[in-house]
Amino acid sequence: MRRFLLSALTILVLAGAATAQDKPNKEPVSFKTFDGVLIKGSFYPSAKGGNAPVVMFLHRWGQDRSKGDWEGLAKRLQDAGYAVLSFDFRGHGESKTIDPEKFWSYPPNVDFYKKKPNLKQRTIDIKEFRETYLPYLIADIVAARQDVDNRNDNGGCNSSNIVLIGAEEGAAVGMLWIATEYFRESIYPVNLGRLPNAPPLPLIIQEGLRFDRAAGEDIAGAIWLSYTRTPNKISFPYPWIAKLVPKMREQIPMWFAHGAEDTQGASDAKYMFESFLRADRLKEKQDFTSKYAIPKTKLRGVTMLGKQELNVEETIEKFLKRMVERRPNEAKKNRNANSAAPYYIPLQLLGFDANRFP
Repeated sequence: MRRFLLSALTILVLAGAATAQDKPNKEPVSFKTFDGVLIKGSFYPSAKGGNAPVVMFLHRWGQDRSKGDWEGLAKRLQDAGYAVLSFDFRGHGESKTIDPEKFWSYPPNVDFYKKKPNLKQRTIDIKEFRETYLPYLIADIVAARQDVDNRNDNGGCNSSNIVLIGAEEGAAVGMLWIATEYFRESIYPVNLGRLPNAPPLPLIIQEGLRFDRAAGEDIAGAIWLSYTRTPNKISFPYPWIAKLVPKMREQIPMWFAHGAEDTQGASDAKYMFESFLRADRLKEKQDFTSKYAIPKTKLRGVTMLGKQELNVEETIEKFLKRMVERRPNEAKKNRNANSAAPYYIPLQLLGFDANRFP
């Protein structure tokens, strides 16, 4: 009887150890956007500390970071030496708290709300917004990048090497954000003399780099899971973006992952690969830019994760390794992130119709 109890106890201890080993090491994070949205997420630190490349996850519209096996992918990448930031877009998951004074003073937040908002309400839900509000989620990625830069400055990762992994509509917003990173310095300017309650400054096109390089050059690559060319039926101004930011397609390798039996995914990947990036015609081709299809599946986006027979996670890890290794040895540098005021992105800058996207 005693031997049986000891054996049972041993099994329970081993099972508990295995469960603890399978759980990723993560910490809750929160940061604010320029318009007062409290974004919440999880940060998965790397054992490499300040030398760790950073992977940022972007979930699809209408879901959040808990839908699909984002956490399983985060654990795998963390074990491989990457730091990972996963967060919920505004109005999704845990990112529903706002500062009403800031949020409702930004006109698009009112214009794209389905009904007349209560200007004192302190929470939002994405279901309360028109689907055409999607491009404004770019502000959440801006805030996420600043959070990553703060962690960089505190020795938690190296934001000189950032990779995005986005699903469907989240991937499309991620592509917009990458373009805007070529409009600013990689080191934040210190906003001297600004009043505490001064309105946020817009991101503007800078004629020349003054003391550093463009922030876009910190991006090592992107992996898009079922990239959606016209998310929420919005026509993105891809020809304008390609003309405005040619360096994006020249410098950043991308993998447009899609199920081989997903005809829409294949069509969207073909357009982005051939017409937007012109990856098959550039003089200096990006060796790792690809529209490689996942065999024998019509699954889309994050639903392709966690399926042993598809082995998507292993392919992602291989792409990441090649993306980061191809770059020069990027030393960590201070970004002044804590001293910078949040900024916003006028969508007209990216070629959106000013009448439709104020």
